[in-house]
Amino acid sequence: MNQSERQHEPLDTYVSLLYHWNRRIRLVGERDPETFRRKHLGEVVAAFSILTPVAWQLAVDIGSGNGLVAVPLALAYPERRVVAVEPRQKKCAFLRVVKHKLGMTNFEVAAMRLEEYAAPAGMHVLWMARALEIAPAVLLSVLRGHPGDTLMLFSGKTSPATRVFIEGQGTLLVIGRQTSDIDPQRTVTLARILG
Repeated sequence: MNQSERQHEPLDTYVSLLYHWNRRIRLVGERDPETFRRKHLGEVVAAFSILTPVAWQLAVDIGSGNGLVAVPLALAYPERRVVAVEPRQKKCAFLRVVKHKLGMTNFEVAAMRLEEYAAPAGMHVLWMARALEIAPAVLLSVLRGHPGDTLMLFSGKTSPATRVFIEGQGTLLVIGRQTSDIDPQRTVTLARILG
């Protein structure tokens, strides 16, 4: 088995688990696993290149859901901690199975809402969200307590995530933006949290 096959094997296992669990609880809307791999997982993995200048120690995936951002990030950076913050118990159960099956010792599941999560002091945190399901005002309220940290936000042209940057003027300083090669309507934005 070559290096490329070793890197893809855990992601293949993740996708298999995702579609197996999707029969019981709604985790993914895309019916075809190959389309999901290319369109969604491919977009997320490609976006990690924007993180090169960021010296993060802990990543917090806000409303992790099916783990689409948190799982590949934990696999790509096994020496750094990744926390999936997810309030829905069934989705947390799925994420715990993924953690166990993939042997990810750097991956944690926090069964709570973002407002209840307390990031450890003294760590540079990378806050991230893909399918933002909380109000931008709530997200910004939490982020204001973490000046110097970084936010990585995936957004579409009309998604609520876009409003975060409009409402967050004075709180967020955009330091990078990358358009998806797969869908030019989608971007990932990196911002420094000013407080």
